[in-house]
Amino acid sequence: MDLYFADWSLVSRPDRLKAVGSDAISTPRVPDGTPVLVDNSMRPVEPWCTFLGLYSQNLRRNSVVSYARDALEFGRFLETRGVGVLDVSESDLVAYRADRFASGVSPRSW
Repeated sequence: MDLYFADWSLVSRPDRLKAVGSDAISTPRVPDGTPVLVDNSMRPVEPWCTFLGLYSQNLRRNSVVSYARDALEFGRFLETRGVGVLDVSESDLVAYRADRFASGVSPRSW
């Protein structure tokens, strides 16, 4: 799982427009700066992307980045346990908390 942020300035470059056709990006569907979590095949990971997209609409950029990085870290932790975000149990949360503490994160920040 990897984290990216939407950046339409990269897509709208003239050399890129020829490749996809200008009408393909005439109306961005994802606002600039929206965090996007993708799997190893570069496919958006749901429900992470929907959650982060909705959550980021009313936050400052630095908060969006922090929450997205936290989601990425938690998602990667779940992957190591073979657990999907919709299948998280209390024991997964307890294990994640213990893992965070073991890595030196303070109880206020875990």
